[in-house]
Amino acid sequence: MALILVVDDLPLNRELLRTLLQYQSHQVIEAQDGSDALVMTRQHRPDLIITDILMPIMDGYEFVRQLRADPELASSTVIFYTAAYKAREANQVASACDVDYILFKPCKPKQILDVVRQALAAHPSAAAADGLSVLASTSFRLSALTELCLDLAAERDPTNLLEKFCHSARELVKADCAVLLVNHNHPAYFMACGSGEAPASLERTAWESLMQDFFRQSDAFKLSKSDLPVSLPQGMPAPSSLLGVSLRSRQEVYGRLCCFNKLDADCFDDQDQHLLLTLAAQVGQTYENAMMYAQLQQQTQALQSQNQELQLTQQALLESQERMRLAQASGGIGTWELDLGSLYLHWDDCLQAIYGFGPGEFTYHFSAWQNRVHPEDFAAMMAQSYAQTGLETFRNQHRVILPSGALRHVESTGRILFDAQNQPVRLVGVGIDITQRRLAEERLKASQIELEVSNLQLEALVTELRRLAIRAEVANQAKGDFLNNMSHELRTPLNGVIGMSQLLLQSELSPLQHGFADVIYQSGKSLLDLIDDILSFSRIEDHRLELEAVSFALPELLDTVVARIEPDLRRKGLELQLFIDPNLPTRLSSDPARLFQILQKLLDNAVKFTPAGQILLRVSTKAISSDLVCLEFEIADSGIGIAPEQIQQIFEPFTQLDGSLTRQYGGTGLGLSLATQLVELMGGRIHCQSQ
Repeated sequence: MALILVVDDLPLNRELLRTLLQYQSHQVIEAQDGSDALVMTRQHRPDLIITDILMPIMDGYEFVRQLRADPELASSTVIFYTAAYKAREANQVASACDVDYILFKPCKPKQILDVVRQALAAHPSAAAADGLSVLASTSFRLSALTELCLDLAAERDPTNLLEKFCHSARELVKADCAVLLVNHNHPAYFMACGSGEAPASLERTAWESLMQDFFRQSDAFKLSKSDLPVSLPQGMPAPSSLLGVSLRSRQEVYGRLCCFNKLDADCFDDQDQHLLLTLAAQVGQTYENAMMYAQLQQQTQALQSQNQELQLTQQALLESQERMRLAQASGGIGTWELDLGSLYLHWDDCLQAIYGFGPGEFTYHFSAWQNRVHPEDFAAMMAQSYAQTGLETFRNQHRVILPSGALRHVESTGRILFDAQNQPVRLVGVGIDITQRRLAEERLKASQIELEVSNLQLEALVTELRRLAIRAEVANQAKGDFLNNMSHELRTPLNGVIGMSQLLLQSELSPLQHGFADVIYQSGKSLLDLIDDILSFSRIEDHRLELEAVSFALPELLDTVVARIEPDLRRKGLELQLFIDPNLPTRLSSDPARLFQILQKLLDNAVKFTPAGQILLRVSTKAISSDLVCLEFEIADSGIGIAPEQIQQIFEPFTQLDGSLTRQYGGTGLGLSLATQLVELMGGRIHCQSQ
């Protein structure tokens, strides 16, 4: 009877198949996913595999695909056992994986047994399959070795080559782990790969000692568990088998490779050793070529780098020379050299242009320079050169007479060169056109003279302004004293007139007499308000108005203001609406007299320009801190309004919009200006809106 592997993630499905197959005397092993099934297939080599397609971790499609990719397992007979609603997908997967049999769930037991019988009858026995499997495995490994050799032969990087060699060798012989140690370069290259504990259990130094013991007799060895040394390094688990080869070319041994624990057998066989020796020989030669190629690359890169640096240096030198030439040309700087024996004088093009020589005009002799220098300056330079005898460097300034007759200023700086006997042989230096600098210096001197004159004039003007300021201060003080005195002198009789007129209004008068007395009272009161406005405005202008900080109740102050304008409201038939914020503090600390004056001016203005309707006074508060509050007063009326472009004018002193309003409503233009100045003096702001 056959050995059958059942693969399904549902235990109920596995139990059903196990019961049916065991009834037919088949031996059944089980796996719950493709990953477990792959391991069991390698270990038990079942005659038939029945697998579900949809499973976690590794599904049936991936499981069968990996079976077909492994030469030793590729011939396994597989039956797909999956859900009926996935029939189309199952057929596609079966075709892709070379699976001839499919059972769809749910399925009758007889149908399952018939398909199993057909699958077993259609394939050879296990012994024949094993023979074919061995042949296929050998062919596959030889093909894989050929591909590996071709792939590794194309690698030029030594480190990548060694890494690929270690991994490829482990996979080729199916080892649990592999260790590669290369001592050709310093520091030595060490690499361990695999899933076992051996590579990670020892340091590189321990592996060096161990490798020397293993490879003491030959360049290759193959050991089973019984052939292993009695004592292994401390910390290294005992391997079940070892396979080692040397990494070498024809001339030199570069390193050692050791593979541990054959995965699918107890020990490595001769075929494994032959394959690994072939691979190591190919890699050894390739490694030698790669090292030579790397050295050649380094030398080539070094030469290229040197060549590039040389090119950059040459380019930088050319650019520096060009920048120097441009700088000399733009800065009016030329170079010269004079041979003291022959008086041969070499000038560059820039210096020839400075001295006014055109192309081909300069004769390269000392006399050509001498003929262009101003005679007075030439004599001075000669005297200076005699006085400076013994110096190695010199500097002088001289004038040059151009062919046009114009003068050009030149500064010449040079150095004296001496021969082996310490005798002067040459002069070298530069000539700089300093004409613009000399002109600028002359302009600067003229400007300094003008500046000194301007400073003297400015000092005289400042002195005069100080004198006028003192006179203005004295006059302003006199004006203030006069206004204070006149205010007192005017208020005394005016208060008498107002008081007598009030008494007269309270007596029995005829209507005509009452009207006369009221005119006297209103005129006196208006005149007294005007005097107060002028006095307050004068104090503000002179910065003599001081604010007080007095505790007061705002509602009481508002009642006083309303009582002040109530006669005018009754006379014009206007209604005043007053709204006070309920959160207003009971007591405030400020200057109540100035606040009264501000509100009076604003309300008087509203009453004056409101022929009918109502006036609104709204007081709101906004807390700034625990002991500081901001008051906002809003006064709205139904009066004549004002154009937007004229709003700002009403806050300027002695300003009214036009003469017709002055004749109709009267006023001096001080009210709103005074209110504005008082508001700003108290740290507030005022603005107006009109519709």
